Amino acid sequence: MNYITLFIFSMFISLFLTPLFMNISFKFDFLDIPKEDRKVHRAPMPFLGGIIIYISFLTTLTIQTKYVDKTHFIIIVSSTLILIGGIIDDIYPMKPKSKLLIQVIAVSILVFNDIYIKDIVFFPGGQSFSLKILGIPLMFGWVILVTNAFNLIDGLDGLAAGVSFISTITIFLISILSGNFSSAIFSSILCGTLIGILPYNFYKAKIFIGDSGSQFIGFIVSVISITGFNTINGEFLILIPIIICGLPLFDTLTSIVRRKLKGKPIMQADKGHVHHKLISMGNSHPKVVIIMYLIAVVFSVIAIGMVLSKKIVFLSFIFICILFVALLVFMLDIFEIRKK
Repeated sequence: MNYITLFIFSMFISLFLTPLFMNISFKFDFLDIPKEDRKVHRAPMPFLGGIIIYISFLTTLTIQTKYVDKTHFIIIVSSTLILIGGIIDDIYPMKPKSKLLIQVIAVSILVFNDIYIKDIVFFPGGQSFSLKILGIPLMFGWVILVTNAFNLIDGLDGLAAGVSFISTITIFLISILSGNFSSAIFSSILCGTLIGILPYNFYKAKIFIGDSGSQFIGFIVSVISITGFNTINGEFLILIPIIICGLPLFDTLTSIVRRKLKGKPIMQADKGHVHHKLISMGNSHPKVVIIMYLIAVVFSVIAIGMVLSKKIVFLSFIFICILFVALLVFMLDIFEIRKK
């Protein structure tokens, strides 16, 4: 099956399953009830979207066998554990340490099966560095960080699903350019799955993807980036996955710094995320989501440009990215300096 067929197949599975799981959510009371002030929705909302994403993704992946091997089986097993942990967290909110433990176990499954970051290069045509055993802690840090970053950005209707689609379609394009067809299969399927559920998840949402969905997406994105973010010469550029996941990582890392500056626990939820900042500036709910889509697109364009460029142009893109991040920090007053 070609990529377009996989995309369409997974999209229609999501479109078909979403109304079904919405009914199941209301029947069995699987609803997100807004009890916290930081939540922007006010009515109980079905949160089984993560299961829809998982079923659509897994079903479509298994109907084609060309690029499904032991490695992909291990990825599916570990991502299933992430999904289960997310479902439990959606129904019975878990403590951060418990969530982290599940993520550590999931990454351990990958590492024990020899799936981790082994060699990196910083510039196109640059020297390749063998990480050896250092690649293992880097793998844990990368996967856990990205998994939680996509989870934390899930704060508005359609935000996490849309940003994830932009990241995933970029993975697909880079995978095609660099000849990573296995990664292209994974990303094309995930793209279709996300497009299928997005009409129901966008403002005003009829279903949430929940922690199960956002963590599952982040986990898959983080893992396939190990093989998907290469140059056309096959070099693994460590900066590419960081930039393509730029918006979720920016939101997460700046939140950690902001809370540390305020003397608050870094795991304590607040209303200082990027989408909260944009809403406080007077933007409507859907406008904020569109703005954040555009921010994600800018990061993706920079990443694709870096993949296609030579060293000098590559450095120029890094400079542009730094300026863009600095502009976001200033315009949104991320660290709330102007308030002081």
